[in-house]
Amino acid sequence: MRSILIFSFLLSIHVCQSQDHPTLLREQASFQEHWLQRYHSLKGSLDEQAKLKAIDSLPFFPFDSLFRVVAKLEATQGNYFQLQTTQQRPVWYRTYGHLSFTLAGTKYRMPIYQSKSSVMSGESELFFPFTDLTNGSGTYEGGRYIEIPIPTGNTFILDFNKSFNPYCVYSKMYSCELVPTENHFDIKIVAGIKIKD
Repeated sequence: MRSILIFSFLLSIHVCQSQDHPTLLREQASFQEHWLQRYHSLKGSLDEQAKLKAIDSLPFFPFDSLFRVVAKLEATQGNYFQLQTTQQRPVWYRTYGHLSFTLAGTKYRMPIYQSKSSVMSGESELFFPFTDLTNGSGTYEGGRYIEIPIPTGNTFILDFNKSFNPYCVYSKMYSCELVPTENHFDIKIVAGIKIKD
């Protein structure tokens, strides 16, 4: 009886989330178009430019509201450190805080970062890179990123459907941040951008 009640509760949550799908799907479509335009504008070789311009849509996993989770932010704003990149051009980041959330039935606590350049330019975005078990098999082997506006409170929605690829996936002119080991998931995140359909 208890297991039936738990299943019914979880099902009701999923149904409630599904009722928001029209709005969420429109939001997701806008997100994908935004990143298509950003990738189109990247610098690169003539061959890379031609390939970028030929992309008329991006491959994404089907939208799944179960990969939209409530995250609690514990802000710490540590000292800046050098984060390594694909071309060994270190960039400066700091751990802005730690996120606590539950995904696929497992509780996680992971760091979220802020780049020194974004602070200097007055931008209000945080950086959440991650790797998971899809990397190298459907998604970029080096992991994916999520950009998050600094929340006004200590809770917000962490949406893995809005993960995107580093620029270096599309052009060798870019040096991209390597994902810290603390940001690895031992599960498949079947949400967000892929390498190809």
